[in-house]
Amino acid sequence: MPPSIALLFFASGAVAVGFEALWAAELARLLGGTTSSTAFVVGTFMAGMGLGYLWGGRFSTSARRPLLAYGLAEIGLAASALFAVRVVPSLEGQLSAPAAYAVSAALLA
Repeated sequence: MPPSIALLFFASGAVAVGFEALWAAELARLLGGTTSSTAFVVGTFMAGMGLGYLWGGRFSTSARRPLLAYGLAEIGLAASALFAVRVVPSLEGQLSAPAAYAVSAALLA
C-alpha cells in the first residue's frame, strides 16, 4: 500500500475518533452527562463500524474502483455528520430521553 493511502486511512480513523468525542459532548447536553449516554455513543459508534465492515466487505469485492468507493462513502459520512451536528443542538429540551436516544442513534448510524 502506498504511504499516501495509508496516511489517508490513518486520517480517516483520527477524524472518526474526533467525531466520537464531539458526539459524546453534544449528547451529554441533550441526554445529560451520564455513563449511559457515553456508553450509548461508544456502542453506536462500534455498531456503525461493524455494519460498515459488513456492508463495505460485500461491496468492495464488486467495486471496480474500491478506493473511489471508499472516498465517496467517507464524503457521505462527513455530510451526514455535519447535518447531525446542526440538528442535535436544536433538539435540546424537546424530546424525552427514549426519543432522544432513538433520534441520536438514527443520526449516528
